[in-house]
Amino acid sequence: MSLMKNISWRSLAAWKRNRDVFLRTWKTNFLPPFLEPILYLLAMGLGFGTLINDLVFRGETIEYIQFLAPGLLAISIMYGAFFECSFGSFVRMHYQKTFDAMVATPLTIEDVIAGEILWGATKSLINTTIVLAVITAFGLATFPGLLFVPLIAFLGGMMFASLAMLFTALVPNIDSFNYPFFLLITPMFLFSGTFFPLDVLPTWAQNLAYALPLTHVSIVVRDLCFNFFGLIDVAGIIYMVIFTTIVFFSLFTLFNARSDEASAFSGMFSNKWLWASIALAMLLQVAVVHAPFLQALDCTTVSLVTPVLAGAAFNFESPPCAAGTTLTGGGSNVNLTLTSGNNWLQSSPNLAGTAWTCRGINTTASNVNETCYARCCSVPGR
Repeated sequence: MSLMKNISWRSLAAWKRNRDVFLRTWKTNFLPPFLEPILYLLAMGLGFGTLINDLVFRGETIEYIQFLAPGLLAISIMYGAFFECSFGSFVRMHYQKTFDAMVATPLTIEDVIAGEILWGATKSLINTTIVLAVITAFGLATFPGLLFVPLIAFLGGMMFASLAMLFTALVPNIDSFNYPFFLLITPMFLFSGTFFPLDVLPTWAQNLAYALPLTHVSIVVRDLCFNFFGLIDVAGIIYMVIFTTIVFFSLFTLFNARSDEASAFSGMFSNKWLWASIALAMLLQVAVVHAPFLQALDCTTVSLVTPVLAGAAFNFESPPCAAGTTLTGGGSNVNLTLTSGNNWLQSSPNLAGTAWTCRGINTTASNVNETCYARCCSVPGR
């Protein structure tokens, strides 16, 4: 409660200070987030993407460049906040002594830190909005989902800004930022579902990826770009809120205890309860992966797209589920009247590895590509 009392509306003064500096140099701040996604789309999407077959995402076949574009948004969210509140905040604190000047006013150190985090989130919002405009111009994001991306950008920006300020409170010098960038930011950049689907990774690597903050940002942003929002996105937002809250309130203690002489890691093993909680968190992560009643949450999608003439009936068999999974949401010899688009087959589950038959009639007056799909979920106790 005392910590919350030390955070006031005066923190906006620190935010406004950074805003004024940004507006004075807006040209140099505008060009990188504008040009970077164009270069990525040209090199990775139109260049490297021509070597990659089409992907299946949420039951739809998409090109690689369509998969890549939302990943660039997620990367922009992470880099915008983390760079600003790591190198930028450290320079203002250690070299420019801006923090010392601000705490000499009625602002508390908590106000200054809160203002820095708010500005980091704002920087993510600005950069992501620029990137979003670019990929929308390329036709790689659609309404109305893209309208909600800036909200996720601000929330994700709060998360990465808080994480960056945590390291700013810990590192003894500016060169030490190489450690979090090399050991945390770079792995997230590569292995958080930004450049390729996570299901191509081994199971242990997928589980590790889902523990990374950028993975959840990438999932939510990509789903919004495709006008999809489900339970996995709700879980991702909850993850971001919890992660931000924990880190946000932890870093105030670190800043108040920061010293330019003593290492922040001295006596790091003295808190037995802290290490016990870390061990418990790791055990819970293992339980999520291996507990039988939680394995049913691990599902993938099987689908089949077939051209159907106007007014014609169709009858085709879907791909079977892989070994170790069971079919849910599909059925054998299902008789339905379907229209074009994605259609879930509602029936009792079949045995593992059993294919299901999709039957129906194209009731439209034009030829369509009919999509039938179902979910293959992990078998408990595999």
